Amino acid sequence: LALKNTILATQQETAIEGILVVSQERRIISWNRRFLEIWGISEEIMASRSEELALQSVLDKLEEPEEFVAGIQSLTEQPEEKLHDEIRLKHGRTLERYTAPLIGKKNINYGRIWYFRDISERKNNESRLLRQNRVLSVLSAINSLIVRVQDQDELFREACKIAVDAGQLRMAWIGTVPAGETTLMPLAWAGHEAGYLEAVAAEIPNMEECTADSSATMEALRIMQPVVRNNLAEDPDTVTLKHEALARGYQAIAIFPLDTGNNDRTVMGLYAAEKGFFDEEEMRLLTELAGNISYAMRNLLKQDEIDYLSFYDPQTGLLNRNSFQVNLESMLEKAGADNSMLTLA
Repeated sequence: LALKNTILATQQETAIEGILVVSQERRIISWNRRFLEIWGISEEIMASRSEELALQSVLDKLEEPEEFVAGIQSLTEQPEEKLHDEIRLKHGRTLERYTAPLIGKKNINYGRIWYFRDISERKNNESRLLRQNRVLSVLSAINSLIVRVQDQDELFREACKIAVDAGQLRMAWIGTVPAGETTLMPLAWAGHEAGYLEAVAAEIPNMEECTADSSATMEALRIMQPVVRNNLAEDPDTVTLKHEALARGYQAIAIFPLDTGNNDRTVMGLYAAEKGFFDEEEMRLLTELAGNISYAMRNLLKQDEIDYLSFYDPQTGLLNRNSFQVNLESMLEKAGADNSMLTLA
């Protein structure tokens, strides 16, 4: 019997799961050290043998404490039930939970055993992979768009739509502050905007007074470098537009400058419903995306300039010689067909 107890105790203490055993009367029977580490519960609380006291000590660590308590109460009312699920803790932690009744001989229920395993790293890796796949989908779709797009308005409109649809972002927009001006002109947006850009535009005239409490958009427009706010909820309340963003479900923001080849200050804003969305790898991919959009913008502007120079003199703005000749030949042909006179003034 002593050997059997030693084996059981060793198994419990060396397990990677946190283990808790409680009686039918909700008194704590045993636990292992891993359980204390996972939940951050003190030895003193466990020594009280009170399940209720232990429960109260962990509620502030849970994302959804009411649901957690309700689940335990449901199992108390249905002592034969088993449960296997995941629990979300604050600060991005996730626990896998399994519990089953302790059924002995003659079907006697002695209580319940709980197993908790910290799967935060695995869940974070899964989440990171999903985010990266979404960003790669956006990058691929926008690169395809760049090949076929014919004008800047279409480029901006479709780029924002792709960011929201393929990237599953809450909102995306592109806007510019023309050279020498202090007025933000939103050029395109998609997703849940709900008047947010009006609040952004109201802040821009104070761009040169940018401080640590300024919005990400204002800071990006001032320094023309990418700016990320990955957890708006934890920003100080003094940060401009924090509450406007959170009210619209924005948890993370990234603003990317777009190089148009002129002195306009143009940016693309991306807004995620998940805090921590814009990690190092996402920022690398999205910075590449902003560069591709900038390249397409410059090419479209260059093509517009080529088209203009094909017909107009750059100094006078009047029709150039080739354009004049084409128009003249067209008018002469029309006059001949109508048997009418053509007068040049």
